[in-house]
Amino acid sequence: MTSRLRSLALVAILALVALLAWFPRSVEGLKHPYTREGTEWFSRDPDGLYHARRVERALAEGEVADTDPRMDFPGGAPIPWPPYYDAVLAKALAPFAPEDAAQRWSWIERATASAPRLFGVLAALVAAFAAWKLAGASGALVAGATVALCRGTINYSVVGTGDHHAWVALLAALALLALTFALRRDALRSHRSALGWGVLLGLLVGLLVGSWVASLLYVLELQLALGWMLWRRSKEPLPALATLGFTLHVTALLVLLPAVLSSPWRLQFPWMVVNLSWFHVTLLALGALVFVPLLGANREMAPLATGTRLARRYPALVALVLLFLAGTCWALELAPARGIAEGFEWVSRADSFMDTVQESYPLVGARAENGVLFLALGYSVLVLPLALAWMAWRAFRHAEHELTPWVIATAALLPQALQQRRFADALAVPMAVALGWAVGKLVERVPSPALRRLAPVLTLALALLGQLPSVRSTWRRMSSGREPVVGSPQDVVLGERKALEWIRTQSRGDDAWSVLAHWDRGHGIEFVADAPSIATNFGSYIGLDSYRDPARFFLAESPTVARELLERRRVRYILAPSALMNLVPSMCRIAAPEQRDSFLAPGPQGALRATERWFGTLGARLLFQGTAVSPAGVPLGSQPGPLPFLRLVHVSPQRDARFPDPITGLPLPAAFVWEFVPAARVEIRGNPGEFFDLELDVLFAASSYRLPWRSRVQVGADGFARTLVPYSTNEPNGEGEARNVRWRLGTRAGTLGISELDVRESRTVIVP
Repeated sequence: MTSRLRSLALVAILALVALLAWFPRSVEGLKHPYTREGTEWFSRDPDGLYHARRVERALAEGEVADTDPRMDFPGGAPIPWPPYYDAVLAKALAPFAPEDAAQRWSWIERATASAPRLFGVLAALVAAFAAWKLAGASGALVAGATVALCRGTINYSVVGTGDHHAWVALLAALALLALTFALRRDALRSHRSALGWGVLLGLLVGLLVGSWVASLLYVLELQLALGWMLWRRSKEPLPALATLGFTLHVTALLVLLPAVLSSPWRLQFPWMVVNLSWFHVTLLALGALVFVPLLGANREMAPLATGTRLARRYPALVALVLLFLAGTCWALELAPARGIAEGFEWVSRADSFMDTVQESYPLVGARAENGVLFLALGYSVLVLPLALAWMAWRAFRHAEHELTPWVIATAALLPQALQQRRFADALAVPMAVALGWAVGKLVERVPSPALRRLAPVLTLALALLGQLPSVRSTWRRMSSGREPVVGSPQDVVLGERKALEWIRTQSRGDDAWSVLAHWDRGHGIEFVADAPSIATNFGSYIGLDSYRDPARFFLAESPTVARELLERRRVRYILAPSALMNLVPSMCRIAAPEQRDSFLAPGPQGALRATERWFGTLGARLLFQGTAVSPAGVPLGSQPGPLPFLRLVHVSPQRDARFPDPITGLPLPAAFVWEFVPAARVEIRGNPGEFFDLELDVLFAASSYRLPWRSRVQVGADGFARTLVPYSTNEPNGEGEARNVRWRLGTRAGTLGISELDVRESRTVIVP
């Protein structure tokens, strides 16, 4: 095949791979339309929403923030993510962002939630190109199609997902590809070539760690490959290896240093592993120092020249020195060792949170769902060990150095992905290249020219079969069209989203008050509702109290305890979704594990159900008309009546058929928004011992919902009955209007006027 035909074949393969990758990532997964037929949509990805918030702040403030006053309100908190991904997004989106603020925030959300689709397509192209260089057209088709259709990577790059993992996986794939070229023998003989590849690799490494600190794992894979080459240098001349290794680490250090210097975690944990600190700078500096003695080793008679005894022993000496430094720090409890230990204590607490997140679940074992391994990685994972073993044999036994990065990356990431499915995304590209290389090499051994001409079609079919579970899933999703529930009265997702958008209409963006919700709604509050949160999707990463306080509130049985928490956290609104009942196990685990058996009992088919006692908690009150009443209608606790400091201000029109209201029997609204108010002080004079009854109904016309509010207090010895009323009777209460306002005291009766100022300023209203 001529070079022109080869170039055309490559372009055709890349175009096909791009199409195969684009369509599965364009289905409506975490992209949720507002209406059944409309084109406007929002993102359901909480982490993507926080990236959108960070990008929005970067565009307004000129730089990516490292702390957020809206988290762990009112104290604020450092942001666990490093800044580079959001900085790249902000720079890329800035020229196109609308000037109008009302349009800007939703545009940023959609743009942020669309970028990973592009990164996913590019990752598939990287895999195809890498396999093309290593094993020809058949290998490129297998590798490109495998990544294009792999569910493990689609999940992180489907439109609607705005998280950074697709970007990180792309950078990691590019780094492997760059190292592939850098380890070719011709490149390792040229200092100029090594310098260029070292700078490129250093840039990619700096961006990697500066985008997601856990990608340090991918950097260690590159360092292992360089370590192997360091050992190979004692056996064969690799004159530019030192230039490559030194340049890579110095460039990465310089690229990463600004992010480390701005990291708020560096001050509290100077040597922390899981957030940017001096640990990462030191690791890169040590990596550079390893190659310093070799920079002049190409001169004749140099002590470390290839073939000398010292050159053969140098890799072992490096390992011993690094182990000695680590052991000394640990034994003497020096600052790095103490900081790393503190970091592991911190991460053990954080990991107890992450262990409950689905993306941390394994692909194999008792906690893995049936079929999830093949859905995530395809049937081709079954032959991956064979392909990897063959590739390793060629890389290590036959010194095909350009295969080394792919062997090490695949061998390292496969067990990680099996234990934590989030790493399936990073595994997809090296796995695909290993499979593509093996297929390509097998095709080269086919004796028949006719069969070799058919090889691209056959290998593409093989790749499709290898990803058959994912292909079936994608086809079902694409052929079924938009889900019937979208935009309907049963669209619970839309109901929650509209509740957040309603809160946004009440916010001035001055962060004067917060919104309390279960932790997994935090990022939606911070970006969509434009308000501070208490707990956020970062969980315990930003503090235990902020993580636990919403659960403490929703499980509280004492209104006094609940009110104190609201005052301490300066809460104005409380978001109570219909699914709050399903979150009781999570809340018990977070805040009250000792009370789990009090609030939960075994239900049908092994599921858990809420006990009668749970219906006396604040969480149950906020779902069931504000009162503490059992499903049988029995008042619970010493204060079963409506809470005098909370008023209902928004009710979703959408209904959740999964959860019927035990009082009315109707499906619960998708979300309730309650407001914490001082309440008006209503007083009336009467005879001691008489009862003062006050009742009103709060009507929500848009959602066809009625909340009955009733109060009964006794006239005291001083001749007055006093009660707190959280509702205005003269003006709207958010979207609710008070109707049928009546009071009775003995033979007297009448209506009552309470203004919004009376409620907000806790004014005294005298009943004539």
